[in-house]
Amino acid sequence: MIGKQGQGQSMFVDLADQRDIARLDDEWLKPIADALKRGQIGQLDLLLESGERHVVKPAHRWRFWRRVKTSA
Repeated sequence: MIGKQGQGQSMFVDLADQRDIARLDDEWLKPIADALKRGQIGQLDLLLESGERHVVKPAHRWRFWRRVKTSA
């Protein structure tokens, strides 16, 4: 479960061994999404083994509604 943490605190979790997608969704993804919606998490940094980094902030959930930019 995700608890409210003080500003600037971090939590690192290695999900490399997680193979059950339903369990991953129930135990991690849904609670994280709910905590982002409630403002309990200010920013989620996803650091992937490949070296990629993705930042997720509460306002990013509205990106679904943004128009696709066309290249000129």
